[in-house]
Amino acid sequence: MKLKHNVPARAFRSDPITPEYQAEVDRSTNKLMLDYERAQRRLRSAEERLERAEAKTAARAAKKKEAAAREHEARVAAELVELRREELQRIEALMKSAPASAQHRGTRSFRPIPAPGRQV
Repeated sequence: MKLKHNVPARAFRSDPITPEYQAEVDRSTNKLMLDYERAQRRLRSAEERLERAEAKTAARAAKKKEAAAREHEARVAAELVELRREELQRIEALMKSAPASAQHRGTRSFRPIPAPGRQV
């Protein structure tokens, strides 16, 4: 079947970037960068807490009552490090572009489109 309508090529131009749009993009980018830096700081502090908890566990292993509490503290700190690392990875995934090319984002394709920034 031959399509009988012609769409002029100049109709596919992108809209000009207005100062309002650029300001919105800059605000969003700055907000994401602040979230990323905050997540990095939280991960660093969680790792430092883990190191301190492990050092306390090693130093006071002789006392059995405190040793159990210190081991529990070390396990909690290790879990917190993993949560912070996952949070940082989630933010990094948002910062990456979508892996699908423009031709695969239309209605012709029946494949599901991956979430932005996700590696499939």
